Amino acid sequence: METKEQGTYLSDFQGIIGNIMENLVDEMYESRASESGSEPSIRSAAPQTAMNIEEMKKVIGSLQAYLSKVTVAIDDMERGQPHYIDQNDAFMKDFISTADNMLEAATLVMHDPLTGLANVRGFDSRLSIEWNRAVREQQSLGLVVIGIDGFSEKAQKYGETTTNMGITRVAQIIKHAIKRSTDMIARINDEEFAAILPNTEFDGTSIVAERIREEIANMVFTLKDGTPLKITTSVGMCVMVPTQDERPNIIVERALAALINAKNTGTNKVVNG
Repeated sequence: METKEQGTYLSDFQGIIGNIMENLVDEMYESRASESGSEPSIRSAAPQTAMNIEEMKKVIGSLQAYLSKVTVAIDDMERGQPHYIDQNDAFMKDFISTADNMLEAATLVMHDPLTGLANVRGFDSRLSIEWNRAVREQQSLGLVVIGIDGFSEKAQKYGETTTNMGITRVAQIIKHAIKRSTDMIARINDEEFAAILPNTEFDGTSIVAERIREEIANMVFTLKDGTPLKITTSVGMCVMVPTQDERPNIIVERALAALINAKNTGTNKVVNG
């Protein structure tokens, strides 16, 4: 592998390690806060990974060791000095193998175990990537946020098992409604989902938002005793052409404000932010 290619690979790998470590440390903090009864951060409202604290510690320790090696190699290359990767191809192969393991860890950290969708951490990571891409290419970015109507009342009335079945069914409908492989769906809260739609203008985002709302409203969800349960969603959407002076949180805030507006003005509707 050429030195330039190694440098690019190592920089990418360094970014992967740093991102996973940050998420794991946050996740461990949330788990400890939950166990101790202390006040958690706002992130704890969202579905988290199934990894326990001991598993997180092991992964973080491995990540720290490799991050140190990668950082030294990058520093050596930037100074034009010989480094051990030039002298040991097996080490590069070990990096590649480890990268696969790290990506597997990232999957655990950034995905919701109930639905198989990305969780709020995966959503944040992907939104940042798509936002920066839209800034560079001056393209539209669409965001759709979906909230299950009357979720708290349904959860209290029907219990956890039925509630989880309903959440899973809604997730399946949303996945069916999203047609492009470049789009991304996440479960960002107990009853809320989001769809990131790169390079999608207002009309396209509106079509997706309405399709999701309609397909969920038309689905048949049956309780164990055979009683049908009507599930509807309120949907907020926002479309922007991001600029360098703006941050991704602005499109999230606008879409969430539109979702609240939809819930407060009748539910089972789409509102643009």
